[in-house]
Amino acid sequence: MKFLKLIIAILILMTCMAAVPAVLTTDRGSLSLENFMKNERIVIVYETPHGTKAFSMVVKNGVVVESKVGRVKNPTIVIRCNSTEAERIVNSKNPIPEIADAIIDGRIVVVESSSPMFSVMSEVVKLMKLVKNLKLY
Repeated sequence: MKFLKLIIAILILMTCMAAVPAVLTTDRGSLSLENFMKNERIVIVYETPHGTKAFSMVVKNGVVVESKVGRVKNPTIVIRCNSTEAERIVNSKNPIPEIADAIIDGRIVVVESSSPMFSVMSEVVKLMKLVKNLKLY
């Protein structure tokens, strides 16, 4: 069983390295998703006891230039999360790194993007987290 887990971990790592070779290391030691959120129209969708809510941000050159309750037209990234995570992002002084950290830490599990590279990065993060959680000893 340990050997099978090791083989799976190696295959996942090889897939990640083949898909995104240049961005596997950063100063955080994780994938740097915020580098892929420089010019985006982000919608955060979350559930409350009163129904589904949305909050939007327009990002230009890595800086939030507009935010509003509701949805922006033609979003490039749609994030689905719980209301606690949405509040954490909305109330953050730096929402872009907060979104990236939440994806990396697994607090955001559904990300839809019109950018193929951002979509690949989100999936690679999930795979890296899976490998990290495998007990190989």
